[in-house]
Amino acid sequence: MSFSDFIFLILKSDSNFGVNFYALYLSNISCASITDTSGFFTLNVKQGRFKFSNRNLIQASVRSYNGESSLRFRNKSKIRFKLTKKIKPYLSYELFYRFDELNRVSNNRMVLGSNFSINKHWNVKLFYLLEKEIKSDHTEVEGVFGLKLLGKLKL
Repeated sequence: MSFSDFIFLILKSDSNFGVNFYALYLSNISCASITDTSGFFTLNVKQGRFKFSNRNLIQASVRSYNGESSLRFRNKSKIRFKLTKKIKPYLSYELFYRFDELNRVSNNRMVLGSNFSINKHWNVKLFYLLEKEIKSDHTEVEGVFGLKLLGKLKL
């Protein structure tokens, strides 16, 4: 693929952007909350049965129970393959860059999974997530198997 072909793919791609906000109140800790605000931009490129996406996100979080606040940049790249009309396996990699006194990469996350369409309103997502958290004195690695049931509401 030449550079001009690549630029053409970018220009004919679809992209989206937005702002998220959520607040979580913790009942086990009196008057405690976690608030999170983020803004993102995602670029999606389809080529045959493949779909490539890259999401860039800035995330600000505040935890009222300990006064901790954080600002992170997150970059997620994902490739999805349309195996059949109903089965779409994917692989994604996400990098978390934390802006703090160290200004460092704080987490890496890799996900291998597949989306399964049940019908036009329901999907099942089955995945394995491997996350590496890099701390100043050691590194923690966690693996998680996940199953999600996703539904679409028509208003």
